[in-house]
Amino acid sequence: MTSAKPALGRGEACLQCRRRKLRCDAVKPVCGPCARLSEVIDCVYTPSRRQILEQRVLVLESRISALTVVHHATATPKAPEDTPNERVHTTSSIRSAFPPPFSIPMLVPAHKPNLGLLSPRAVVVRPLEDPDIARWKTEKEVPPGVRNHLIALFIQFRRSHPFQFNVPRFIFLLDLPPSHHRASHPVLSNAAMLYGCLYAENTVRQLFERALIHRVRKGLQNALAHADRLVDCTKALTLLGCYFYSIFRPLVGHYYVSAAMSLAIACGLHKIDSLDLNSQTTISLVDPAVDLIELGDRINTFWTILSLDRTGSLLSGAVPCGPSDEAITTLLPCPSEYYEYANASLQQYGALWASHDPESPFNCDSRDNPLELRVKAYALFSKASLLLVQSQRLSGGPDGSLSADAWSIIRAISALTDRLEAFQFNRLESADISSMKSALFAASGTAHAAMLQINDVLPKDDPGILGRQRIACKGVVLAAREISKLGDEYFPLIFGLALVPAHQFLVRTTENKDDGCGEAPEFADTHADIQELLYSLGRIKTLLPSEAAAPVDRMWQDPIFV
Repeated sequence: MTSAKPALGRGEACLQCRRRKLRCDAVKPVCGPCARLSEVIDCVYTPSRRQILEQRVLVLESRISALTVVHHATATPKAPEDTPNERVHTTSSIRSAFPPPFSIPMLVPAHKPNLGLLSPRAVVVRPLEDPDIARWKTEKEVPPGVRNHLIALFIQFRRSHPFQFNVPRFIFLLDLPPSHHRASHPVLSNAAMLYGCLYAENTVRQLFERALIHRVRKGLQNALAHADRLVDCTKALTLLGCYFYSIFRPLVGHYYVSAAMSLAIACGLHKIDSLDLNSQTTISLVDPAVDLIELGDRINTFWTILSLDRTGSLLSGAVPCGPSDEAITTLLPCPSEYYEYANASLQQYGALWASHDPESPFNCDSRDNPLELRVKAYALFSKASLLLVQSQRLSGGPDGSLSADAWSIIRAISALTDRLEAFQFNRLESADISSMKSALFAASGTAHAAMLQINDVLPKDDPGILGRQRIACKGVVLAAREISKLGDEYFPLIFGLALVPAHQFLVRTTENKDDGCGEAPEFADTHADIQELLYSLGRIKTLLPSEAAAPVDRMWQDPIFV
């Protein structure tokens, strides 16, 4: 006679069995009831009370370290008066220190500045004065004040690219002693400082930029040779790629982002299909994540790299290095707070391929978040642009297969834009509401730009093309208008790719007014819409270094859009 199994304690059953009110056997990684289900397995266990307390201790220690870094970074002497030879433009949002927990107040300008009067380096912080800066020439070590200053700039302007990570944990790990087993690799600190140089004053940038590029490259070589902290190497490669994108060297940027994608695949970041810490694979190049915060950062890192890989390839004319849609099983991204407070369990299973199928059950979830929607918009924009290139290379016009693919993407874009219009923020969203607005408006504008692109694939005798493109163009303009209300630290540089098709369409519509293609009533003020887009493109230019010397309406131009 076998003895009865002991009853499970409170909270020991998996979330799926608790929702379905089934008797769970708590077998890991997948319990018996979940294994017997015919649908997608969603067997996730909540952390124990001890794990929650240990995680909370780490979070509090991280916040203490973060506040210390910010205090040192912002406690600089008063900036000297501007000289005629080097005048520094500042904004109130940048001039202020970080209020905890790093949520920077939204900057809504009272009027749009004249972009022609601003220098390409208009958005910079106050000059840094460090008494130890002279040691750099002799000891070649970045002074602590400069290090904290540049890392604080990186944290403040990280949203220029689709970065999403737990900031207190990031700073906490950077500040651990090098001998600590959980300390970040030095290459990640150097890459973050290099990214911060983009927004530093010219004196600091000229003094440290070249040396930091050399250190990042050398650190990556050593780390990869010894397989040392490869997740940090993946992040450093991504930051290095974003640095070159930001100085308008897209081919070099794509090279490093592609390297980051290859390393991410080798580390298995494209196969994170569960939030259960006990189900992580033991056969991997990287150690298992110690908690949900670290696991969430890995998930968000992968989707950051994939978004940059897909969109950056359009700008550089290169080939994306990422895996196929069907090979990706990683859960879609969430705000970092979801993982910090265990709300990530609300995120449904999903993969990038679901974004191309409007009938997929994953596209019917009411618990979307802006980061997930932005990833899907970038994926659809990439697919629409590539189909457009294929159609332009066909001498006889698009064939039946290409048109069928175009209509499939049109339906997927329509489903995504409907969800974007119905999206509402709730209490579970990120505390940094401006960051989430930036992601949401970027997703909306990019999705509408994808609609503009894909309609050019269809045969020219389709009577609905012009109407759909006009509606899509208006959507891009409205998204650009909303993003322009946000502070410079929330302005996504990659959004320039979405602005170009809309600008081209409006110019083309204006030129064809006398050819029987008059404007619809809602587009009567086409000139104002063009100026709206040029303003947003000009604002991107002010966020780029002086290397981006192309005219405003051509600086994001690429053969992919011709």
